Amino acid sequence: MSEKNNYPKILVISSNCFSTQKNNGKTVASYFSNYPGDRLAQLYIWSEYPDSMLCQNYYRITDMDMLKSWIGKNNECGQKVNIRETQEDNNISRVYGKRYTHWHSMRVAREFIWLRGSWKTENFTNWLENFSPDVILFSGIGNPSLFRIADFICKEYNIPIIVSIGDDYYLPRISLSPFYHIRRLWLVHWMKKILHTNRSELLTINKYMRETYKEFFKKDSLIMMNFVDAPEVCPEYSDSKSPLRIAYIGSLTHNRWKALEFLADVLSCSKYKNDYTIEVYVRDIPDNKVLKAISKPPYIKYCGSLDAQGVIKMQKEADILLLAESFDYICRKNTFLSLSTKITEYMSMGKPLLAIGPPEIGSMRFLKDNSQAVCITKLDKKETINAFEILVDSTFRKKTGEYNWNSIYGMMTINNNSDIVIRLATKLYKESSRDEI
Repeated sequence: MSEKNNYPKILVISSNCFSTQKNNGKTVASYFSNYPGDRLAQLYIWSEYPDSMLCQNYYRITDMDMLKSWIGKNNECGQKVNIRETQEDNNISRVYGKRYTHWHSMRVAREFIWLRGSWKTENFTNWLENFSPDVILFSGIGNPSLFRIADFICKEYNIPIIVSIGDDYYLPRISLSPFYHIRRLWLVHWMKKILHTNRSELLTINKYMRETYKEFFKKDSLIMMNFVDAPEVCPEYSDSKSPLRIAYIGSLTHNRWKALEFLADVLSCSKYKNDYTIEVYVRDIPDNKVLKAISKPPYIKYCGSLDAQGVIKMQKEADILLLAESFDYICRKNTFLSLSTKITEYMSMGKPLLAIGPPEIGSMRFLKDNSQAVCITKLDKKETINAFEILVDSTFRKKTGEYNWNSIYGMMTINNNSDIVIRLATKLYKESSRDEI
């Protein structure tokens, strides 16, 4: 398409806003790298401000807005927001991240507050009609309330929807909490309704999710990974002096910190204890228990947070890039079909990868099939020491880094997320236009 006005206007509905730093926001933003900004708008619910220049049209409705409306203290539920350099919202964000907000009972209670529908204000309707979307891209897959909003917009304005799934909330788990099962059934109900009662397309994160959901939801999908712009030439790998810097850059959710602590404990008792140091960079300050677990210098040390430029700089400077997943039962189930957003970034750097996690989860399976990452697949001292021994070899580090870059560059040459979105949105829009004639 040569004329930008020929692009369908896409309304992105997601939990997080477009971001240059946060994983969820970065992933959704990567879908629109080649899309005209004035043909995009985003509705989101997390208590944050966008820092991405991808588009200029944002509307936010938070849980706090809904709660105040529910108790009669706020008539204006939701508002247009502007891009800010800071992600802080001091009036609201203090509640988020508290342990109790993750309780299944609290999540179900949250949905009942959203059931009231006070988000359907005149301001929101005016914002929506002024933009007049042609297609929805829906990425709010863990929130029944967002499904409800998306379904309302689809029906009210007769527009199609693209559903993008990056994590699994739908397959059953073992849980003693009745609230977990209530919420899961709620999510499955809404996903089936969205996929089968509207003109829809489905995007999944990897082939494992595609195969599983084709059977579970009776809906085939296209695979759309979190691709980054890999350099056209493999970055040169240069050794640094001992100790080698192993960098973990990411999140400590799903108890990933336990895997990091295990690595450090094994390292401290091995003959390689002077050959490596593990540096942990996370955006949010860990609580005291976690901070203690990842602060055992010189074997492992918490190094604070990094901005977008700092992440790239550290990925270039580190000798080895580390991916970690939890071995806990619930966490294994939660990440079974997921694919870490860091994998493609790490592979594009031409660096050796060290990964620790259960062999059956999506990230570890992807690395086994597509990389030469050194993988630790159980909490075993012998296997872990063997991984340290392999990575001591500088020739191996250089060769495996080149292989990883070549593998991901080849995938990105074939697949482009933005092109996939453009094709799907255009297809749905044209079909929708013909239906209206």
